[in-house]
Amino acid sequence: MAWGSRPVMGRRWVICGCALALWTGCDDGDSQPAPPVTIADAAPMDAGADAAALLDVGLTDAALPDADLPDAALDAQVGCGAACAELRWINGPPLPRVSDHHSTLAHRDDTGAALFVVGGIETTDRGSASQVYDTIERAGIEADGRLSAFETEAVRLPFPLGFQGQTRIGDRYYLTGGVTFDGESIRGSSNTVMLEFGPGPAIARAIDCGPMLYGVLHPTAEMLGDWLYVIGGSAGPPIDRVQRARIGEDGCPVDWEEGPRLPQTRSHHASAVIDGQIYLLGGFGDQNQVERGTILRSTLDAAGVPDGWEDVGTLDPVPWTASAIVADGTVWLVGGGEGNVLPRFLDTVQRAPILADGLGDFEPVPGNLPFARSHVHQTPLFEGHIYTAGGRIIGDAGLTSTAQTSIGRLVPPAE
Repeated sequence: MAWGSRPVMGRRWVICGCALALWTGCDDGDSQPAPPVTIADAAPMDAGADAAALLDVGLTDAALPDADLPDAALDAQVGCGAACAELRWINGPPLPRVSDHHSTLAHRDDTGAALFVVGGIETTDRGSASQVYDTIERAGIEADGRLSAFETEAVRLPFPLGFQGQTRIGDRYYLTGGVTFDGESIRGSSNTVMLEFGPGPAIARAIDCGPMLYGVLHPTAEMLGDWLYVIGGSAGPPIDRVQRARIGEDGCPVDWEEGPRLPQTRSHHASAVIDGQIYLLGGFGDQNQVERGTILRSTLDAAGVPDGWEDVGTLDPVPWTASAIVADGTVWLVGGGEGNVLPRFLDTVQRAPILADGLGDFEPVPGNLPFARSHVHQTPLFEGHIYTAGGRIIGDAGLTSTAQTSIGRLVPPAE
């Protein structure tokens, strides 16, 4: 398939002169759409940090040299794969819009492979939403891992969406909760959107599957078998609730119910499924960004269904809004932010070995991100490359969203 080079600006929903705060109050068992989001001063949790306190970091949209990526597959060069690889980064093509709090996914079919950036927001300098997107951008993934220019998909989301949880199973991808814009105000969304891939590869359909039990921002979502889990997040303050539903015949989740509650409130965390259990990593537990360093793992009943949570380790320091990758017996955490008094955005990549009783210690991966950024909740590892698109950065004007993309090639460790 030919990929055009003309950037296309998708339809953007503009919310002027106001900052995004989280909504408060969600009744147990409420199956109605979430109430409107309160428009007030920027919520510290979603600003990630005070912009003035971060300006001395001096972060900008730094350019990378157009260095060649190695052609040989990592596994053909080193036996331990991602467990000992280093990273080498180059620039990718810019998005046709600045964005953070979006979803990012990679997909291959018989015709090729592509990277997709779905929904998201443009931030104000206070960390709130000035625009919420309903567009889906796509860039072809070339044989050497590079990206072609991004194009806007013909299919749009059923409504503008950002701050959502996201997970996938096969050719279906699920977006859970978040915020939307109804033409008049920013509102919390309690709905699930299902994306289905078609040939191209492309997004063939974007379906509104209706409400969950309650709306939530910054949850994580995971699939276990044919069950969709939506874990933690913020509904006013961070919450300790988990909701789950079985995937129905039409692909949409049905019969939402409460899942096992977390031992602590947690939002802005990362999660991953390892050997049939859900791991929660990082994040924080209240509106003052008190860190949650405990690594939690779901426990299973006799039928293999999650019935609780156990402590299986500690993160130190504790990132929030990092992305999680599982590969070759390791868990990786990419970027995010850390701290709660003078928080900062991160350019670090770290990994830990997967052990029988949890995770080992996290250690730095050689090859930091090209620039520090947060609120990039997925960095797909696809055929030996890590893709990171957009995100929230700190520049001379304070907090901003970026359109930059970067491609990290996994390479053998330096001798």
